[in-house]
Amino acid sequence: MTERVLAQPSGCRWCGLAQYDHFQRWSREVGFHRYAPPTQDQIKQRMKARRTMQGQRASHVIIDEATKWPAPERTDMPVTEAPYDERGNLMHYPKRNAEWRPNEPFTATLRITGWERGRSAARFFLADQDDHEFPMFLKDLCTMLNATTVSRGTVTGRWHVVKRGENYGLSYLGPADDDQAPTTGREVQV
Repeated sequence: MTERVLAQPSGCRWCGLAQYDHFQRWSREVGFHRYAPPTQDQIKQRMKARRTMQGQRASHVIIDEATKWPAPERTDMPVTEAPYDERGNLMHYPKRNAEWRPNEPFTATLRITGWERGRSAARFFLADQDDHEFPMFLKDLCTMLNATTVSRGTVTGRWHVVKRGENYGLSYLGPADDDQAPTTGREVQV
């Protein structure tokens, strides 16, 4: 399966990689090659593609079947189960002793307790009334702040677990229904 990567404007003429990422790469047109500066027309096309890029779709991409490059941005992945530790906290990175629970949306009142910068992502921590911690990605926190009101560090709503890369975090789905009382985070309203 091919991986699609947006070419860097000043990237190699043949594969689109930036010079500092480029040692010796394979390309369909020229095989194994060293970095070659792009032409002016290539730079213009690549700049135009970056400006018109919508989401992760681009009008000008470099396709290379021999290499597996990482995706330009981490995206949500479907999650059917989520890892929890022995105390009932959602684990941001699964370990061997993880308890895998079904990922079903739940209603809860959570409070923001802190934040931490990890190796690959910044995360905020939310806790329920039983002090079970739930990590939350910065992107999801910004989405939540734009969608609801945070009163004295607490938020009531519907939540579910998302996965980005190898990490797990909580995501805000929307306001809680009026007929549903907030749960502890371990119970699920059906």
